[in-house]
Amino acid sequence: MAAWLLSFVFVPGYNLLAGWLHVYDVPWYWYDLSYYACFYGLLCLVIVIQWLRGQTQCKTMFARPTKRSWRPSLLLTALSFIFSTAAFYGVFIPLSYLLPEFVQYWVIELPWLIYFTPEGDFPLVPNVLNVLFLVVIPPLVEEFIFRGVLLHRWAYKYGVLWAVFWSSIIFGALHTDPLGAAVFGAIMCFIYLKSGSLWVPIVCHAANNLVCWLWDTADLARLGLDYVYTLNAFRDEWSWGLIAAVMTWVLWALYRKYGFAKGIPKLPAGG
Repeated sequence: MAAWLLSFVFVPGYNLLAGWLHVYDVPWYWYDLSYYACFYGLLCLVIVIQWLRGQTQCKTMFARPTKRSWRPSLLLTALSFIFSTAAFYGVFIPLSYLLPEFVQYWVIELPWLIYFTPEGDFPLVPNVLNVLFLVVIPPLVEEFIFRGVLLHRWAYKYGVLWAVFWSSIIFGALHTDPLGAAVFGAIMCFIYLKSGSLWVPIVCHAANNLVCWLWDTADLARLGLDYVYTLNAFRDEWSWGLIAAVMTWVLWALYRKYGFAKGIPKLPAGG
């Protein structure tokens, strides 16, 4: 179990690869891509080992989902995305007045999700790989780890509710927006338990990440490459948090009407 958690902190091989890239003076975005390759490559290796040792019930986790699972699952995903946006502004805007240097580092200095050069070029291959490492691989690997292995193991030991809580807390702690990501993790757990198939949260997770990428792309197209994001500009975006809060209530009302049937969520049969 420690291998799952340590792999998010310690990425063997990355320093060696980064040193090689430095020697050849490659563009900065290849450092990001090499980190993702080492990171997710390590996790995929651990997943393969778990599968070969027969410690993971893949057939149960990857059962074919029913058609009626998709609408409530996508509604919950949209609800999670909007709530995360509201929570992000609700937490970090007040924090920007208390700890401005931290928010400057944690929020303002975040790089764009799109790779581009100072000359305004958008390299095709790195951007395609970046989308792969954002929209395809993380949903597959992270859902298998958090909603698959960890949720199952901890549910057997501590019960389903505690398994959802702790797996979501750890998932949130490994993301830039801990509160929003933790809520997202809990919702993905709920979707998995209700749908009975890991494919549903994988697709929902991929859709969430794709929206994030499209949002960043739209911002970049609207603001331009020369735009400098500042702490004051971030504070001026408080209305986005308010809009997201209102939309959260709207989506919650829709989910109550079209969501999953009530009942205590349980692990899939045989899981």
